[in-house]
Amino acid sequence: MRQPGLLLYDSSLFGEEQEVYDFLFTLLKASAGYILVGTDTEGKIRLWNQGARLRYGYKPEEVVGKQDVSLLFVPEEVKKGKRKEIKAAISRDGKWEGLFNQRRRNGEVFITQSTILPWLNSSGQIRGYLFLAKDLSAEIRLTEELKAKEFYNRSLLEANIDALVTTNPLGVITDLNKQMSALTGYARTELISCPFKQCFVHPEEADKAVQTTLREGMLRNCELTVLTKDGQKIPVSCNISISFDVDGKVAGVLASVRNITNQKNLEQQLRDQQYYTRSLVESNIDALITTDPVGYITDVNQQMEKLTGLLRDELIGTHFKNYFTDAARAEEGIRLVLQKGKVIDYELTACAKDGTKKVVSYNATTFADRNGKLQGVFAAARDVTERKIFEQALQEKNAELEKANRTKDRFLANISHELRTPLNAIIGFTSTLLMKLPGPLTADQETQLQSILLSAQHLLALIDDLLDLVRIQSGKVQFNPETISCRTLIKEVLSTLLPLAERKQLKLECSLPEEEVLIFTDRRALSQILLNLVGNGIKFTEEGRVWVELVQERSGEIFWIRINVKDTGIGIKREDQEKIFESFTQLNEGGYSRDGVGLGLSLSKELTRLLGGQLFIESEYGKGSAFTLVLPESLPDEQASQGAEACLRPAEVQG
Repeated sequence: MRQPGLLLYDSSLFGEEQEVYDFLFTLLKASAGYILVGTDTEGKIRLWNQGARLRYGYKPEEVVGKQDVSLLFVPEEVKKGKRKEIKAAISRDGKWEGLFNQRRRNGEVFITQSTILPWLNSSGQIRGYLFLAKDLSAEIRLTEELKAKEFYNRSLLEANIDALVTTNPLGVITDLNKQMSALTGYARTELISCPFKQCFVHPEEADKAVQTTLREGMLRNCELTVLTKDGQKIPVSCNISISFDVDGKVAGVLASVRNITNQKNLEQQLRDQQYYTRSLVESNIDALITTDPVGYITDVNQQMEKLTGLLRDELIGTHFKNYFTDAARAEEGIRLVLQKGKVIDYELTACAKDGTKKVVSYNATTFADRNGKLQGVFAAARDVTERKIFEQALQEKNAELEKANRTKDRFLANISHELRTPLNAIIGFTSTLLMKLPGPLTADQETQLQSILLSAQHLLALIDDLLDLVRIQSGKVQFNPETISCRTLIKEVLSTLLPLAERKQLKLECSLPEEEVLIFTDRRALSQILLNLVGNGIKFTEEGRVWVELVQERSGEIFWIRINVKDTGIGIKREDQEKIFESFTQLNEGGYSRDGVGLGLSLSKELTRLLGGQLFIESEYGKGSAFTLVLPESLPDEQASQGAEACLRPAEVQG
C-alpha cells in the first residue's frame, strides 16, 4: 500500500500516483451526483461535468471556454468578496471548504457543500482551480419537511384537549403534551424518562393497561386515577394504542388521558337524582307503573307489588292487562291514553296473586324522551275499594234521605192543612165571641177567651216560622220584588208592634230621614225581618226603650240601606252572639222565660242572605243589643228574576 500525499491507494492496482488522480478525475467528470467545475486562473470555465450540467442547467458547450465562473455565483456573494475570500483561503490552507450559495440557469439559488482546490499542471504550477460540490437542496428540503412535519405533529399534540403521552415498549415516557403537564402538575422535563405507571394512584393498573395494549393493539375507556404532584387524585379515562416507528416496528404506546372529574360528578348527581326519584316513587301512596307503547310493564313501585302480590322483577316485562279482571278494558285504557294523551279516573278491578280483588282508579298519561319520541305510559292507580263501598252506602243513605224528605214534605203538607185549618177556626170563633156578637161575656169569660186567642195566634206563628225555614233550606222560596218606601214600611211595623210595647210600658221610637228612601226588594220578606228584630227587642226588654234608625249609604256605585234596631234589654254575652242565629236556639238569660222555639233570628238571617244583605249584632251583656240590617238598594238579579209565586206568608205579629 502506498500513501503518497493525502491519497491512500493500492500500488498493485495503480502504477504511478498520476494514474490514480487521472482515474479519480475521470470518475468525477462522469459522475452525476457531484458537481465538478474547473477554471483557469482568470476564472474562465475550462471543465464541466455531468453533475454540473444537471445542477446548473447549462450544457458544456455553452459554458466551457466561454463563460466566467461568476456566472454561477449569486450577485450578493460576489459583492461581499466571496472570490477573494476563497483565493485567500487556498493560498493560506491549500483549499477552501464550506457552504456556498449557487445560482442555476433559471435564477434559482441553491446551496452546496463545496471544496475548491488549486488545479496544478505537471510542473506543480497553478493552472486554475477545481470546484467540487454536492447539491444540498434535496437534503435541506427533506430536513425542512421533517421539521415542518415535526412541528405539525407537535401542534396536533399540543392542540389536543386531552393529555397525550407516548412511551417506549417498557412503559417509559418518551413524549407528552402540555395538557399532561397541567393534569399531573409535573413539568415536561420531569416526566420524560419517567415510568408511565408512576403517574397513577394504582401503578399496577396503569402498567396492566400498557401491557394489554401491547398485547391486543388497543385499549378503550380504561378508567384510572391520576396522582398529581400536590397529591390530588383525579379520575381519568384512557384510550391507548400501539405506536410504530418508520420501519413498522413497535415503538411503544400512545395514550390519550381525559380528565373525567365533571363526568363523575354528573354521574353521581344522576345517581342521587335517580335515588331521589325512586324515593318519591316508592313513597307514593298510589300504585305507580310505567309501560312501553304496547302495554308491557317497564317499571313499578312497591305499592304495585302490594296490589298484585308480585315482585318488581316478576312484573317487569309482562303485559299490563294481565293483572285485572277485565283484560280487554285494561288494554282499552292503554289505547285511550295513547290516543288522547291522558285518562282520568279510569276504573279497573285489580286481581292479586292470591285472588284478592280491589277496585282502583287510574290516572295515566304518555311520556316521551327529550326529542319528543313516545316512550310509553305512566299510570297511577289508587285503591278506591273503600270509597266504592262508601259511595254505595252513601247512595243507599241518600235514597233513605230522599224517602225521608218526601215523608217530611207530606208531613209539612199535613201540618199546613191539619193544624193551620183548625187553628184559624179557633182564632176566628174566639174573635167572634170576644166581639160579643153571640151575646154578653162575663169578665172571667173574656179573660179566658183572650188567653185562648193569644195562644192560638202564637202557635200558628210558630208553625209558619217552621214552614218558612224549611222552604228556605230546601230552596223553594221565591220573591216578588217591588219598589217600596222604607220609611212607610218601618212605620207600619212599629204601628203593628206598638200594643206589645205599651203593654210592657216601653217606648217604641224611630229615627227616619226626611227624604224618601226607596228600595227594590221583596216587601213581605223585609217586613218579616223587621217584625222579628223589633219584636225580639220588645220581648227581651223589661224597661227603657226600643228604637229603629234608617240610614242610606253609598259604596262606590252601589247604594245600601242600613236599618239599626236597638234596645235597652238584657243583652247577649259575646260567646253566645253567634249561637242566636242557629235554628231552635234560645238563651234563658236573666231568669226570664221567653215564648217561642228559637226560629225568628235564624229565619231573619236566611232571608237577609237571600235578599243580598247581611245581618250583624253588637251587644253588651246587661245593657242591651243592636241589630244592624244592611241591604242593597236593589235585589240581586238572581233573586229578582225568580217567578211571582211566593211561599212566604204575609208578615204578621210574632206574639
